[in-house]
Amino acid sequence: MITALSHPEDIRREVDWDYNRSHYWFVKHFHGDNGYHENGQEMASKREFYAKDYLRSELIEYRSPKTGNLWLSYNIATESKERPGWTKVTNHNVCYYETGAYMGLLTRGISVNEDGKDVLTIIHYTPHMFMRFATRMAEQGHPLDMTDRRKIAVNFCENYATSIFEARTPHKNRKKKDRDIVVRLPASFIRGDMYRYDDHTALMTFRTFYTDATLTDFQREDLEELADYIDNKKYEQDNGI
Repeated sequence: MITALSHPEDIRREVDWDYNRSHYWFVKHFHGDNGYHENGQEMASKREFYAKDYLRSELIEYRSPKTGNLWLSYNIATESKERPGWTKVTNHNVCYYETGAYMGLLTRGISVNEDGKDVLTIIHYTPHMFMRFATRMAEQGHPLDMTDRRKIAVNFCENYATSIFEARTPHKNRKKKDRDIVVRLPASFIRGDMYRYDDHTALMTFRTFYTDATLTDFQREDLEELADYIDNKKYEQDNGI
């Protein structure tokens, strides 16, 4: 079972085993592919009819009989960036666990390496990151209702999983496979590291959360270039977005 202390190789093995099975269980909930696609069409129609930015389906649980991991599967209906005015329905499968007063969450997506090639990437938001997130929100007058930790974790993943990040060179005292990772969020950052299994797969582990208001002078100097790059739309200009 995956925890905050799991080794990267164990995480990959368990995610590889569980991921497609959790999706299969989600499809089975709708009585097969036809029901699954009909549900997607219904979500798209509802989003357009009610003029919603996005809709999320119910969360379907899957407990892996082999690893013991709990997976949550759901669909999200949003406006298509490729075809404005159209609705795109995407499936999401996340591994969720609780420890003490906080929680951890893993998902899987695509990142891009230095050569511009796609890398299948496991993304791990640790309990310590969620602890920092909750602390910073409370400091800003927006305390989180920790009685529904699952909702907080899923909402965080939905809002920030596709944010823009910067991979930095490794520290001298780290293995060559490790890279610092910094993600710019609205008026905040999350930070962690990347473990590269090979040229095609990686693990990003996010361990802490900062808001702009709580940065030290050293952190602000370290992160201001990335913040300027994202906040002033330079990323979109460089990539033709």
